[in-house]
Amino acid sequence: SNPNDIVWDDSGKQFRVGYAGTYEIKAFMILDAGGQNDIGTITSRKNGAVVLTIEPRLYGAIGPIEITISNILTAAALDTITIGIEMGSTKTVHLEKGSTATLKRLI
Repeated sequence: SNPNDIVWDDSGKQFRVGYAGTYEIKAFMILDAGGQNDIGTITSRKNGAVVLTIEPRLYGAIGPIEITISNILTAAALDTITIGIEMGSTKTVHLEKGSTATLKRLI
């Protein structure tokens, strides 16, 4: 492994892969919806296109909650991979301390 295999782009908030291959992205999220209740939308994306979406219901009165999302995808050199979360168009959801996202090359 070398430092160019997977690079974190902090300005774009995305991973960039250095080589074609099969990758696993995994995020462990501790989500707090405050006093709001709604469907959360968690997506993984490659080059901006949605690869996987899950939509858990978030209840502010019983949060924070823990959610893990994981998926395996193929990528070409210089592809970007991200995880994102939103809750409705006018509501906010917060990631709490201890939340993590990792990307690793499998093959």
